Amino acid sequence: TGERRSLTDDDVMQDNTRISLSGNRLIWTDWRNGKWTYSSSYNADIYLYDLETGKEYNVTYDSRKDQESGDVYGDYVVWTDLRHGYHDMTGWYVNSEIYLRRVRGGIWPQWRLTNTPERNEYWPQIYKNYIIWYASYPNQDYRFDKHVYLYDFSELVGE
Repeated sequence: TGERRSLTDDDVMQDNTRISLSGNRLIWTDWRNGKWTYSSSYNADIYLYDLETGKEYNVTYDSRKDQESGDVYGDYVVWTDLRHGYHDMTGWYVNSEIYLRRVRGGIWPQWRLTNTPERNEYWPQIYKNYIIWYASYPNQDYRFDKHVYLYDFSELVGE
């Protein structure tokens, strides 16, 4: 339409924007319920904006820890979650997990897709019923060996 409009107007940072490849939803990481600085953050949330309805939703409203770096496809949002982990002093993930939520209807079910304390899982991307993400394993030299995982979640959600 040639129209430009602001979706957020808070005095805090919003970043990691994604638009659904399937159409009408946008998501981003938002610090309006917490705090962000260059050296630390807490309580980042994933927000969704529905272009059809013009409504905004907090997708990750149930935790005081950081949820960030999400992606959206159709009725599903996936993100990096730190409710069982944290950011280290350099800002890197420690014990991060991958979560999935269906954003349809009045009840939004949520699934924890990973539960592996010995590795950090982060930066998921979703397409149709597939999710891909990175996982890193700390090694003896304090470096991380990075691997890629793929998951078909169709049986999990019953679709």
